Amino acid sequence: MNISLKERINDHRDRNFTYKKSFSAGGKTITAANDISLCINKGEFVSIIGRSGSGKSTFLHLIGGLLPCDSGKIIVNNHDITTMNANRLAEYRLKETGFVFQAFNLEHQYSVYDNVRIALVIAGVPWSEHRKKIEYALKQVGLEEKINVKAANLSGGEQQRVAIARAIINEPDLILADEPCGNLDSENSKMIMDLLSCMNKSGKTVIVVTHDMIDASRAERLIEISDGVIVKDEKNINTMV
Repeated sequence: MNISLKERINDHRDRNFTYKKSFSAGGKTITAANDISLCINKGEFVSIIGRSGSGKSTFLHLIGGLLPCDSGKIIVNNHDITTMNANRLAEYRLKETGFVFQAFNLEHQYSVYDNVRIALVIAGVPWSEHRKKIEYALKQVGLEEKINVKAANLSGGEQQRVAIARAIINEPDLILADEPCGNLDSENSKMIMDLLSCMNKSGKTVIVVTHDMIDASRAERLIEISDGVIVKDEKNINTMV
């Protein structure tokens, strides 16, 4: 497998991907990603679409350092994450990427404040900086008034917004969202996609995996994966604002 995310020396930065990823299941080898190659520019908003099992989540997890490569490279900002030791890879996941999952992955017995704070603690951010950073992140997602509320008492949309606040708390340049609206109704889905769009407009690169074409249409670029292969890569001329 090869994934190459290159960043040029000048201000025009890009990320290139070429990779292959296989899994074993039931005695058979399943290729989830088969020599995919593409370039994603810094600051782009990209939707990855495809049916279940097509390889789109594998694509995202490889970029995020959540899955190892079979072979090849994953280069981000001139650094190959496949050669990073465990500590450096953990730092990459914590500080250089922000991951949003379909499952909110919150500690329901804890407050919103403490759920967001977890990312700062793991990243080793001084405690004296926590309050200011958390308040700012929650303001970005419109939850500053919920700071002391337990996660268990939030709606699904609010819980996902807490998850987004946690993902951006360490100010990553790259936001990876894997079916972020999969557990939400249409109203809350729009709210979450609005937030991701705002993150993109602030300069962050946003890559969203989704099976929902309404959500996908919010991106400026659509990439479709089928059986581990890119079958479509096009600019979205009908971007929904």
